[in-house]
Amino acid sequence: FYDVLQPGEPPDGQRYLRQAFEHYTGALAAGDDKERAELLLLANLEIGFHEQTRLQPEILEAMDAPIYDPALLRSRLLDELFPDRPSRLRLTVAELFGRADTLIAARDRLADEAQRISRLAVTELMMTLELPVNRVLRLGKPLPDAFPPELQDIDNDALRALLAQVAPVDAGAVEDWSRLPERMRFISDLFRTYHLDAALFDPPFTTEQLAMISEGRRPDDL
Repeated sequence: FYDVLQPGEPPDGQRYLRQAFEHYTGALAAGDDKERAELLLLANLEIGFHEQTRLQPEILEAMDAPIYDPALLRSRLLDELFPDRPSRLRLTVAELFGRADTLIAARDRLADEAQRISRLAVTELMMTLELPVNRVLRLGKPLPDAFPPELQDIDNDALRALLAQVAPVDAGAVEDWSRLPERMRFISDLFRTYHLDAALFDPPFTTEQLAMISEGRRPDDL
């Protein structure tokens, strides 16, 4: 099985996947609950890091879907500033002689800032994760729960190194979900906090809800 996993870094390399399955195997022979929990958390984070890196372009595209296209915004700004043919001609002449550079740079900064603020708004207002027992997590906010006792202090050197890489202690809440480092910081805290939460193994839907979903209908309480 390991031989089919490609060496190297993600997105093309799969060394984190190989390491993860080695750690899953190691967890089977762990001497106690703490050692097992740390090995399983390490494996989960390695798979998570690989997948989040591999899917970064798709996640970025999805985050930008509700945002006005920066290229269109740049064009729209010029249309508003130079609405008629004579003014556009003056702009073209100014561009030819380099006299519009400051204006174009300001336009680009405005478009980039609009995109940045829009991503922050999407992260803050639209990104949520529902957990069992009516818990709703906002991905732009710190997690409300503490790490379980088994994972408060980390003994495993590899896990400690990976956490230092993706979840520095002094890091704040996620501002922009499109940024891989911020996303991984939240995911690492999420995995660590709820690693031993037995409620996560409960079925996500009731029998009645599943029946409605199989019929192509959305349950009223979802």
